[in-house]
Amino acid sequence: MRKGTHFSEETKRKISETKKRLYSEGKIIPPMKGKTFIPNENQLRALREGRKLSHTEEVTAKRVKARIMKGNYKHSEEARKKMSISRKGYHYSPKTEFKKGIIPWMKGKHQSKEAIEKQRASMIKTYSTNLQLKKRISEATKKVMSNPKFRERLSEIRKRGIASGKIKVWNRGKRPSEETIRKQRETLMKRLSNPEERKKVSERSTATLLRLYETGTFPKQENTKPERQIKEELIKRGYKEGIDFIHQYKFMNKFMCDFCFPKQKVIVEAYGDFWHANPNKYPAGSTLHKHQIKGVGRDKSKEAYIRKVDNNSWIYLILWESDIKKDVAKCVDKIEQALLRIS
Repeated sequence: MRKGTHFSEETKRKISETKKRLYSEGKIIPPMKGKTFIPNENQLRALREGRKLSHTEEVTAKRVKARIMKGNYKHSEEARKKMSISRKGYHYSPKTEFKKGIIPWMKGKHQSKEAIEKQRASMIKTYSTNLQLKKRISEATKKVMSNPKFRERLSEIRKRGIASGKIKVWNRGKRPSEETIRKQRETLMKRLSNPEERKKVSERSTATLLRLYETGTFPKQENTKPERQIKEELIKRGYKEGIDFIHQYKFMNKFMCDFCFPKQKVIVEAYGDFWHANPNKYPAGSTLHKHQIKGVGRDKSKEAYIRKVDNNSWIYLILWESDIKKDVAKCVDKIEQALLRIS
């Protein structure tokens, strides 16, 4: 071709199609096949300084960038040495290096106590004045923490960090002081004095228990607080465990019962108001949770079976959690009345 002349678009298209066909047929081998593009020192310097590249440098840079993005580009040892030598000749300020992601600007440094206090004060001021920001951050945190996979991953990272010693638990092996315990108790009692707050806490606790129950991580409930109260009152009145009564007795190797008086043939059950659906709190027609429905059905089967054993000679006594909490002595009086009736 003569100097200064150019191919027409049609000619360029035909040349391109011919090259592609010859490459696909294997008649022409691409000049860079099996080789690695290695930008030289001048090209790297030009790229860092943001200078306009020549046509050859620009084509090379584009190819290198494309290979890097695809993940199949690796610098050779020689190229890495050249890049290292080239890089050593240029020194950025710490601020610029931080912007470029070379080093964190706080590496090897520590904030002063004054700076930390200023940050804390600023954060408290922002949270107290900008309620929308506080609400937005709270919603975003709840959304992230509602993901079970994220919580599980976070728990694994924390456990691994604690095991390796990278994460230190500040209160491990320490017991709160009496003053701290007193303040915590006062704060909790003040919060629970509000009926609405008490209702919220109760609903949240129930929801947590149900979630644990559904996931299978809910521990088996034995020796509950109502049971302990009944047991303490019985011992206080002179009844001996293992002789007069048995705590956690498996009836006919079929049903587990809270208390059994084998001589008098009396079974005593301490029922929780929620799990066993106390009729005083859940009257007929109330909407029950699926676990409550299951529990009520199991309770009916157990009671019907025990009452029919040995020609209906067994007494089945139910004590509700709310009644035990209100007056445990009165509940134990009912047990003694049942025992006297048999004897």
